[in-house]
Amino acid sequence: MLASGSKGIVRVWRVTDGAALLSLEENTAMVSALAFSPDGRLLAAGTERGDVSVWQLGEPRKAGFGNLLISLPKENDSVTGLQFSPEWQLLFVGYQSGVVQVWQMGGDQPLEPVYQTKEVGGRITSLAISPAGDLLVLGINDIYQSGGPVTVWGIPDGE
Repeated sequence: MLASGSKGIVRVWRVTDGAALLSLEENTAMVSALAFSPDGRLLAAGTERGDVSVWQLGEPRKAGFGNLLISLPKENDSVTGLQFSPEWQLLFVGYQSGVVQVWQMGGDQPLEPVYQTKEVGGRITSLAISPAGDLLVLGINDIYQSGGPVTVWGIPDGE
């Protein structure tokens, strides 16, 4: 599957034949970041207005396909990066201000980030998790440098 976002809509496509599988009404804001969970069962969408929604995918035409699972509390900051951990228990959300929030997926826990960084010294332009799930890589647009730095952070086991 492939996901695309525009103003207020996220579309999910089947790559093999280009068929549109799903159209998700996000809201009226421009979609600024998308991420599939490693198993393809979840899709996170973030907007320029700070909204983050997580949708259930799984198998097309099966129960629950396209259901909204959670909406994270809105931030007054543009979402610039999203990434699930390899086992998809964590969702990393990067913001234009340089803050990263880490959210626990699933369970009966209250909807609060389990971790939040301070500003990292520039606008987060991208983020990635290593295949082993032990490193978080941030692309940062530093106003004082052309191109900006890449920052690598360790992720503790079990967190």
